[in-house]
Amino acid sequence: MKSPATGTPRWSPDGKQIAFDSTLEGHSDIFVISADGGAPRRLTEGPYDNETPSWSHDGQWVYFTSVRPGAYQVSKLPAQGGAAIQVTATGGQWPAESWDGKSLYYLRDQTIWRRDLRDETESRVIDTLSPIGGDWRHCGKDICLVDRFSSHFVKYDPFAKTKRITPLDVGPFANTDVGMDVSPDGRWVIYSRADSVESDIMMVENFH
Repeated sequence: MKSPATGTPRWSPDGKQIAFDSTLEGHSDIFVISADGGAPRRLTEGPYDNETPSWSHDGQWVYFTSVRPGAYQVSKLPAQGGAAIQVTATGGQWPAESWDGKSLYYLRDQTIWRRDLRDETESRVIDTLSPIGGDWRHCGKDICLVDRFSSHFVKYDPFAKTKRITPLDVGPFANTDVGMDVSPDGRWVIYSRADSVESDIMMVENFH
């Protein structure tokens, strides 16, 4: 589909569908398309931006970031279409449900939070100074992230509250596209990095 910006693709758990966001009509909305191709099916409507979708562990729901005036909130809607339900009340972005469907993880104020989907309690999971955005993933029962300020790869057990920190060459810090993922066997990490950052000093003559 042709639009100024289409991205954040996410496979459904059964591998048959892909959720993504796209600015088809000037604002971002969530779409689902068959992995075999075809016409995308729209799940959200404007006027606000809806972005960064992810699937529930059973494929029945699609979580997403809903951009409302003054706040980012996590919402969800049925994967087959229907009314959206707001999940968070105090803000959240980049939602990801846990492997067992009992918790929802999301980013708020550069902190990854966990929301218990049974009693709706929230707890801080891991803090980072790096503007991680999409630089984190579930890796099994752990959380893996790339901290670009400290140049580390962090693997964190949110229940034992233990970290394993590994130095990582993330390249020069730059305002470029970021993102990472972990292989299913947990042995490999892929991530984006800036190879170089260049700048020039310019002089303007007769500046008034």
